[in-house]
Amino acid sequence: VIQIFINAITMVAILNPFGNVPLFIGLTEDIKKTTRKKLFKVIVITGFAIMAIFALVGAFMMHNFFKVEMKEVKIAGGIILVIVALKNLLFPKKHKKKK
Repeated sequence: VIQIFINAITMVAILNPFGNVPLFIGLTEDIKKTTRKKLFKVIVITGFAIMAIFALVGAFMMHNFFKVEMKEVKIAGGIILVIVALKNLLFPKKHKKKK
């Protein structure tokens, strides 16, 4: 039960639904309210279905089809995060001022 709670919190942190709501509203401001609601439902259902499918069969697929263990994926993800962080620290983007 605790692991399910931890996984749920992790998914909320990764997906950041509270931060994405303003983005969704901004991108769909020209759409009718009823269409926006339908679109939102489709997005939520699709996202949930994809997450559920990979939660159920993701480890099986990684192990049997790709012959990759989860610890290897974690190591690779950590390396990618370090590379991105170093790139951002050493070579920051120079933002041009808008006039």
